[in-house]
Amino acid sequence: MGQKVNPHGMRVGVIKDWDSRWYASNEKVGDLLVEDHKIRVYLKKLLFAAGVSKIEIERSNEVVTIYLHVARPGIVIGKGGEQVEEYRKNVEKLIGGKTVKLNIVEVRSPDMDAQLVAENIAAQLEKRISHRRAMKNAMGRAMRMGARGIKTQVSATVAEPGQVILPGRLLTEIVRKLPEGTVTFTMNEKMAVTIRCGQSRSTITGVATDEFPQMKDLSGTFALHFPQGKLKDMISKVTFAIAVQESRQALTGCLMEVSRTELHLVGLDGFRLALQRYHGDFVLPDDKEEIKAIIPGRVMTELTHIMEDTDEMATFHLDNTHMMAVIGNTTVVTSLLAGEYINYKQILPTSWQTRVTVKRKELQDAIERASLMAKEGKNNLIRMKASQGSLTITSNSEMGDVREEMEAHLEGVDIEIAFNSRYISDVIRNVDEECCTLSMNTPVSPCVISPMDGDGYLYLVLPVRVYN
Repeated sequence: MGQKVNPHGMRVGVIKDWDSRWYASNEKVGDLLVEDHKIRVYLKKLLFAAGVSKIEIERSNEVVTIYLHVARPGIVIGKGGEQVEEYRKNVEKLIGGKTVKLNIVEVRSPDMDAQLVAENIAAQLEKRISHRRAMKNAMGRAMRMGARGIKTQVSATVAEPGQVILPGRLLTEIVRKLPEGTVTFTMNEKMAVTIRCGQSRSTITGVATDEFPQMKDLSGTFALHFPQGKLKDMISKVTFAIAVQESRQALTGCLMEVSRTELHLVGLDGFRLALQRYHGDFVLPDDKEEIKAIIPGRVMTELTHIMEDTDEMATFHLDNTHMMAVIGNTTVVTSLLAGEYINYKQILPTSWQTRVTVKRKELQDAIERASLMAKEGKNNLIRMKASQGSLTITSNSEMGDVREEMEAHLEGVDIEIAFNSRYISDVIRNVDEECCTLSMNTPVSPCVISPMDGDGYLYLVLPVRVYN
């Protein structure tokens, strides 16, 4: 039976680390092991819905630091960080009043986490779902790409019309490697297709098209028209903030909101929010003042690969369940994501206590330099301290520390706030303006990044609560 046991200890120092990291005298070891067990049982049971992958515990000078790896951090953090603070206090009571630090670590790909996949399958089996179906669903989520279909066409000289189904990935790779020149496709009576270009020749075995699924045609439905170049830029500046976990499927998509005067694209993942605005003149059905659609994030990313940096129009056809994008000679059809999208407008603060205006390039460079040191630490944190005339960015780890200082214009009160370096870096990297404004209220409330002038975009980043 030994092959069915996960020998964690044999992997420590190679591909794994200890889940509990502390040192104690012989008479205290047993008590601390029991204490660690209580913490894990309590948090696992209480936060099972959050998708707890792993719980790491560190101890030093009566301070217990807990790293909670979860797939759905928003459930743990709660509004304004109130929920995580409650959990921290409960753990302190559980272990006799010791100081507890509770750090939330997001599991970016829960469908690739063995613990979470196994728990998901087990939960389905408990509901009397077939084991084959449960396993197939788990595998499908790990492999899903989002698009229901894609069709493209190019001009060609056709000697004799015909159709055949070919392996898409293999065909793509073959064509990509072909030399420059005219490509010729020839199909024989056995459905074998020969591809010739110059001195290159490849043959692929195809199958008949009788059972190929038909793409849904939405050409007769409501249509929206956008300049390709502008829409491509907007999508690329939103998709980084789209959630990758599928615990709340709607958040894995990009929200498209269209009114008669504005287009909004929104992405959020529980830690940050990206909003792009485009002012235009859109013709909506007479009975609608606004149209909303949640388009799979991976589909939106693929659309940016098809669009050109031109003013030529891309057309989007929408019904209640599907979207069809027509871009030049290419047509993409996808199912819309079901469910309610978070009311992001309620998340956005309406007033500020502190506003800091800085040069975007200086801020980006400083954050990236500080991130190099932050990545060496457990929390990947950088700190910002805004005071009159300056913005100071610091980070530290066991390897050393970094301090960056730059000129800044401050309105309101001084503030010190901490962020996950990757989240804040992703946001600043997508800002184009020479200067940007950071608006904050408290060290634990959202930070909003916006242009110094105008309303073309808005980004929101949740800070990290730091216990000194």
